[in-house]
Parts: sequence; structure tokens; C-alpha cells
Amino acid sequence: MQTPISHEIVGKASGWIVYPFANFWRRDLQFCMLVVSIVGLLSILTRPVTSAETAIDMPDLFLSRLENQVTPLWVSATAATTSNGDVRWDLLGEGCHTTYEILRSQDAKGYTSGRLEDGCVQWGPRFRDRIGVPRDTFNQLVESCTDILKGTIVAIDQGFYRGDPSSLLKVRAESFIKNRTVASDAGFVYICYPYAKFAIGETKFCKADERFEYRPRVGDTVIAFQFDEPLDVDRLLLDPDPESLSFENVEGRSDVPESIKRLLSRPLRGLPELEQELRRLTQQQ
Repeated sequence: MQTPISHEIVGKASGWIVYPFANFWRRDLQFCMLVVSIVGLLSILTRPVTSAETAIDMPDLFLSRLENQVTPLWVSATAATTSNGDVRWDLLGEGCHTTYEILRSQDAKGYTSGRLEDGCVQWGPRFRDRIGVPRDTFNQLVESCTDILKGTIVAIDQGFYRGDPSSLLKVRAESFIKNRTVASDAGFVYICYPYAKFAIGETKFCKADERFEYRPRVGDTVIAFQFDEPLDVDRLLLDPDPESLSFENVEGRSDVPESIKRLLSRPLRGLPELEQELRRLTQQQ
């Protein structure tokens, strides 16, 4: 039995070209509705991410498993805001507050090169030394990893990682190419990414790192290299090195770190080829 709405749609479109096919369209109305649904889904995946979508089912805190780490590893901007709209410096730690005051003082005097025009206090890059970790060849890079995973970004939030403004990427873990330390049974992992721009009340926070120029989006595919055991109690929070993240957006454009491209010594056509090479090497190890 055809619904009145389907009859109305066909009736309004009936003409000397369309009318002979009215029965066809009525029989295949469900197929047409399926096509419309798919098109709508694609439009959702490819449209710009709004602030209402960024923090879907995102954790406010990640607690450290280290005894000497008193403050949380990750604090979302929401959790770092008091009921009066002020910054919860007690939750972020004294080091974060001190760093902010120093940077704000330097920024006001014009000492920092990364100052933004809107007066946002700019955090610089964070560096770490990995003495004795061989990475002279791609094979050594893969051997040095504790974990390698492939997944899709499903949500993005902003906040503080170890006192630094950062983004938090929620990644649906689709496959582990190598898995030693990250909890693989949760279905999701979280990646701290060194880019942020947000405000808590009148206090503005910004961070950018020229080694991480790519701006991740929901829907991106990511291949992540993890070199250390995660520091959070659930072993789900990844802290990347500059050469540890490769992305591919929904249009198929990829962003692979130059360091990985140099180590491969040949053109790389995208993440599927990178994944294939990683699986080949891990099977040999």
C-alpha cells in the first residue's frame, strides 16, 4: 500500500516525461529514501565540525598512574572552569599557573614571537629527549615503538595535557598493527595533540607547534606510533612525537611526517600504503 506522501510527490512531478515512470518510483521509494539517507550521512561527515560536536562522550579527566603526578594528566576546558567562569588553577597545577603568568608577562612586553593578535597567550612546543632510541631507519623506528594503531577520529575536545593547552582526539581503534602497552580492548584510544585555541572566561589559551602543522578533523583516519607506555591509569592516552602521527582526511588527502617519508626513501601514496609497509615489517620482527 502506497503512502499518501509518496503519491503526492509523484503527482506533483507528473508530466509527459515523469508520469509514465510513476509506478517505478512508487515501487522503489524505499531505495530512493536509502540513497537520500546516505547522501545526508556523507554531508554530515564532510561538513565543518561545530563546537556542539567536539566533546561528544569525551572524558573530563585522565588520572596519572605515576605516584609523583598529583594533578591529572588531562583536564578538559569544561572541567577547568569554575561555576563563576574562572580558571581552576588548583586542578591544573601550580606549574601551569606559573607558566601562564610568565608567558603573559613576556607576551605583554613583545618578547614572544608567537603572540596572536587577539591577545591570546601562546604556549610553545614541548620537547623531550629519547636518548638511546634508534630511529635512523624506518625499520628501527618501527622496532622502537611499543604500539602502532590505525583508527578514525570520532570526536575532538580542548583542554590541558600536563598543564599545556592541547586538543584531545578520540580515536576509534580499528586495528593494532603492534600492541604491547596500550589497552586494546576498550575500542577507543585518546591522542593529545599540541594545538589549541580556547578561552575560560576572560583568560585565553593558545598553543601551536610547527612540527604538528596538520589540523585534525572528525572523520580523519590516523596511524599512530606510540614509543612509551601510556601514563594514565587506563593506558588509553597517547602522547605523540613529531614523527608519530599520519593523517588522511575524508577526501583522501594524506599528511605524513617528513621524517617518515625520508626514512622510507620512496614516494608514499597514502595511508593504505603506509599501513601495508608497517604490517610487512612487524611480521618480520
